[in-house]
Amino acid sequence: MEISLRPAQVAPSFVADARPTADTAALVRDPQPDLPLPLPPGQGQHAATLRASLVVTTPEEARGTEGARRHSAIDPMQRTLKPYGVTMLPDEAARRAAAEQAQAVSRAASDAAATEARAEDESRRADDAKPMPTGQRPIS
Repeated sequence: MEISLRPAQVAPSFVADARPTADTAALVRDPQPDLPLPLPPGQGQHAATLRASLVVTTPEEARGTEGARRHSAIDPMQRTLKPYGVTMLPDEAARRAAAEQAQAVSRAASDAAATEARAEDESRRADDAKPMPTGQRPIS
């Protein structure tokens, strides 16, 4: 097996790319572009953020009475797909109704179980209270 060395090749010489870069072309169009500066948000942005986080409570809600409603300082989010009117997110009323329905079902199930347990207990008591007919011995 023979290993032969190839003759050394000369590296190509460097030639500068004379085409304008995208940055150069953009600077020709707008020599002083607006740059985003690392500044804190203005007072208007702070106010909008604080306003969005505020929730106004009614006096009834503060006391914890029935009929209390929460009022948000911002409009509720859009929950429908505009051109079609399709509900995208469930609203609070639907969530509340589903929770109440689930509680009613669980109450009904627990009431049914309690009623069944009472009926079984009463039937056992009734069986235990029956007098033995005369002339018969209990089975042991």
